[in-house]
Amino acid sequence: MHQKKHHLFIFLITLFLISACSPTPEPSVRATVDAIVDSAVVTSMPGVEATSTPTAGALTITAALSEIVGAVMARANTAESFSAVSDGFTLKPNGQVQTDQASQVRLDLSDSTLVRLGENSLFTLEAPREEPAGLLSRLRLEVGEIWIILNGGAMQVETSSGEAAVRGSYMYVNFDPDTGEMRVTCLEGSCSLSNKHGTVNFGAGETAVILNADQPPELGKMTEEDVQDWLDMNPEAILVVSSLTPPATATGTVTPTSTLIWYPPPTSTPKPPPDPITPTVQIDTITPTSAVVGEMISFSVSVFPVGDGPIPTGKVDIKAGGSVICSATLSSGAAKAFGSCAGMITSSGNHNVQAFFPGDSYYGTNYSVSQNYSVTAASTTTTLDSVSPPASVTGEKVTVTFTVAPTAPGSGIPTGTVIVSAGPDSCMAAASAGSCDLTLTSVGAKSIVATFAGDSDYLGSVSSSVGHTVTQASTTTDITSFSPNPSNVSIDAVTFNATVDVDLPGSGTPFGSVTFQDKNYAPDFCIVSAAPWTCAITFTQTGAREVEAVYSGDTDFATSTSSTVIQYVPPDNNTFFHDPAGPDAVTFSAPADCTQTYSIKAADLDGLSNNALEVEYILNDSSFLTTTTKLPLTYVGNATWEGTFLIPFNSSDTVYWRFVAQDDSANPTFYGGGNTSAVGYPSPGLSFVYSFDTTLASCP
Repeated sequence: MHQKKHHLFIFLITLFLISACSPTPEPSVRATVDAIVDSAVVTSMPGVEATSTPTAGALTITAALSEIVGAVMARANTAESFSAVSDGFTLKPNGQVQTDQASQVRLDLSDSTLVRLGENSLFTLEAPREEPAGLLSRLRLEVGEIWIILNGGAMQVETSSGEAAVRGSYMYVNFDPDTGEMRVTCLEGSCSLSNKHGTVNFGAGETAVILNADQPPELGKMTEEDVQDWLDMNPEAILVVSSLTPPATATGTVTPTSTLIWYPPPTSTPKPPPDPITPTVQIDTITPTSAVVGEMISFSVSVFPVGDGPIPTGKVDIKAGGSVICSATLSSGAAKAFGSCAGMITSSGNHNVQAFFPGDSYYGTNYSVSQNYSVTAASTTTTLDSVSPPASVTGEKVTVTFTVAPTAPGSGIPTGTVIVSAGPDSCMAAASAGSCDLTLTSVGAKSIVATFAGDSDYLGSVSSSVGHTVTQASTTTDITSFSPNPSNVSIDAVTFNATVDVDLPGSGTPFGSVTFQDKNYAPDFCIVSAAPWTCAITFTQTGAREVEAVYSGDTDFATSTSSTVIQYVPPDNNTFFHDPAGPDAVTFSAPADCTQTYSIKAADLDGLSNNALEVEYILNDSSFLTTTTKLPLTYVGNATWEGTFLIPFNSSDTVYWRFVAQDDSANPTFYGGGNTSAVGYPSPGLSFVYSFDTTLASCP
């Protein structure tokens, strides 16, 4: 290698001396460097895709590893252990890369910066920092050497001895932590090196060095070996090296020195042809040979130069049906450019896959030969995630959640529908919805499953079953109406109507029978087997008959019993009786003056309407032998009388009362109801099924 460097040195010196004899002086290196520094304009570098400078606020960066030689290891942060990596590994901020002896690696940063790490080196990818001029990409070099090729923007390399920075393009940093020596070469662009003792700014063809952390940086010139190291490690450097021009003295002569700070352009560098020519583009391999939807597919490509033209540079896009799957950055080989990338196809079918080369500064665009590539529908896995509530009653809403996911190596988001079912009961929702509400309409142990129907890109699948128990829903039975009331014993058929409702959270339509029955006399009942629940009873017993409706229940709905209602059935004679469904007769209307309010309702069940009906009351005489007070009731039609009246009394008084009826039949006067237990009255008398308790407590 040293002999090769020596020959290159002699060749370059010879070319330099020839160019120095030109009668027209060439511009000085200093002027060239100053122009590069002042303009800070950077053209696209060979092999690096151009992008705009990251905008402020996008404070993140990643690096993709490739061109790995030897043992290269990485870790996400200092708390983890190093592990071996391969091409395609992505490094994130705070991650570290380490190379072993005779090892090296290329890193393509997400801001289009190209970094190469030499052997026995270790560096940390720092998060970018926002500066007034834009984002500053940052690396920390712990040991070893690193080459940086910027495509715009700026990069800072930190060590324990100092900080090196480049704005423009090409910078190399070597750091020895044992001695603290930090050496920087600037092949192109505007570079700087600083520590607490000072700062130096330098440009193309110059170097700077910090001997140790206690020394300020010093300037120097790049040597032939520096330039050769750039060329050996970075093929992209050839165009930069060829653009450097030698300085001229006032007499047009050059004084040779032992160091080189420029190189004349290589005579073999071809100029672009007048009309772009197209290189041959080729897809070398596709792995796997067929895929499922969303599976990662790896492509390797080659782009071949035409004739004696240069090796193509830039990138190649892999397209399927016109859509870009992935882009491969080209690397220069001995006789071709090559690259690789990986991507996925997101729809099933036969796809025409091509590699597209968009051209570079020398070559025009071209496509590879189209290849037919088969992508089939990906398998899926359907999972029942939850069933809530875990047990339910008939008709209760049960929320079932599910997940439909592609099975590896497939990926993506399946569309289509999912049906959740348990026997005949089901609900349906889009796969992306993730849930639906299932109503289970029968009692028993259920097995719930979710079935994904599949779509054009994803195969259907069925989940494992989840057990679920459904028990009877409770019900409420109500007697809604009954008529007539009162009724004649053994004559009138009293029609009863009832409803049976399912209690929440249950729902549905109950089946079964409803029985209307006299709670105290079993023979008086009727039964109806289905809704509407309506039937009639002819009561054979007199008095206040307590009637209830009993729903029998069915397989899915529980039995229930209504509240009790009162049907009045008096004897078949000239009978009056009080209606307890009316207002309570023992309520105070004016407690302060101890006046009791009474509300009375009475009826002549024989249908006579010419009876006079009164309420008779007396104070402190249960025998009714002293003077009584009679209050008439008002006839309101339909053989019914009503009245409301006040009875004043002292706190020591007890009020006794009774009904007095005047009939035009053989029994002119009847007494009944009220406090008549201590009073005899003629037969048949008045039969009351309810009487007032008029023995009151003392007034306040």
